[in-house]
Amino acid sequence: MNHNPLIINVFRKSFLCILFFFIIFGFQSIGQNQSIVGQWKINIQMIIEYNGSNLKNRLDTVNISLRERAIKSLEGRKYDFKSNGNLSAEIIGPNGVNIIGKGTYLFSEANSLIIEIEGNEYKFNIEFLNENSIKLTSLNSNQDTLFPQIFLTRL
Repeated sequence: MNHNPLIINVFRKSFLCILFFFIIFGFQSIGQNQSIVGQWKINIQMIIEYNGSNLKNRLDTVNISLRERAIKSLEGRKYDFKSNGNLSAEIIGPNGVNIIGKGTYLFSEANSLIIEIEGNEYKFNIEFLNENSIKLTSLNSNQDTLFPQIFLTRL
């Protein structure tokens, strides 16, 4: 059975191009490390955009003083996730003084994040929106929260 050498040559080149494409882009995706390590801040604009009218409805059920304190505490909140599993959280307290909370975190490849700060445990589903933005969705059914989805931006 004779095969046309031109067709075989085109097939080989096509196969090699496809193989090269998968090797290059496969290694590139392996190199894109979705890591939470680093400094992050709350992105209130994304929280408002994402939650829209649902957030407004929830906020309308809370007294004004509590609502203002909740939003103010989010505005200056920063997190520093260390590579060794330690975590520090900087929160602006009710009197305007920065409060630093220390704790630990556990990040799994299954998109879960468990944070323990000063004896309180918080569980989240984590979604990397891009290398500088993540969405945390609360998995704590026992905690009533105004903001079930929190967005963080890398500093």
